[in-house]
Amino acid sequence: MTTALLIIDVQSGMYGFPDFQPHSGEAVIETINTLIGKARSADATVIFVQHDGGEGHPLDSATDGFAIDPRLHRKDADPVIVKKHCAAFHGTNLAETLESSGVDTLVVCGIQTDHCVDSAVRIGVDKGYTVVIAKGAHTTFDTEYLGAGKIIEHHEAVWNASFGPVTPVDEIEFR
Repeated sequence: MTTALLIIDVQSGMYGFPDFQPHSGEAVIETINTLIGKARSADATVIFVQHDGGEGHPLDSATDGFAIDPRLHRKDADPVIVKKHCAAFHGTNLAETLESSGVDTLVVCGIQTDHCVDSAVRIGVDKGYTVVIAKGAHTTFDTEYLGAGKIIEHHEAVWNASFGPVTPVDEIEFR
């Protein structure tokens, strides 16, 4: 069994609005870097996913917001998957990248819990991967209807019940 770390949409544009920041955003960056270190120690694949939102979007590939957040411990050799939809598997070579590395287990983290992270979890399970969600390593934004903390809590309950364990980082193992 081979495990890969899948880091979804942790891009500069996600932190680009001083008055509209991801919930626990700085802590999430630190937690993801801890996961990256654990994955590298086990010689596991670390994959970054970037969302290209198109012209005028904060994650437009023609802008600085598209860049992978420079605080992450990314290496040039790490695969980068660029997507134009919420789902990292849709219209990309993510499945082929995972297959070529012999991956059967995904540790998923990133931004936004209720959109692209959720899509990766659900589709990953549908495609037959064992999925582990890294607790404290995914985040989202407050909405008009619900605070980010409640959105995260809700998604973790759904994932734990139906898709894969939400696991503290210190309990995650890469193989």
